[in-house]
Amino acid sequence: MMPNVCAPQHTVSPPSSSGVGKSLFVKGLSKGASERCLISLFSQYGRVVDCQIARHRSGRSAGFAIISFSRHEEAMAAMCNMDNATFMGRRVNIRWYQPEREQPNMHQTQPSLGTLDLQGLSSAGLGNIQ
Repeated sequence: MMPNVCAPQHTVSPPSSSGVGKSLFVKGLSKGASERCLISLFSQYGRVVDCQIARHRSGRSAGFAIISFSRHEEAMAAMCNMDNATFMGRRVNIRWYQPEREQPNMHQTQPSLGTLDLQGLSSAGLGNIQ
């Protein structure tokens, strides 16, 4: 494995449910990059347990991927050594992967219009509301 020489921006662990990040968000990928290619490249830093390139509906690469390692230290080494590196002629940027937070059910959190109290609005200068 390569030495873990890391820029200060990468020394803080990402917030996650388990408290330790193992997955990286890799952007700036060449459209020709494949999962196999990425696994080969990133496995020099540790065991890659998952690699998914985001794709458009047409199947064309969206230019970013999520790469997961078996251990936080492996993901940290990959980030430290590969962030801003040139891969397939493109500079890649790597950050901790943070899945989108689950959105609350809109039907449960918004009040029904039938429950709003509109009494007294006309006296507040808002006109005649019915």
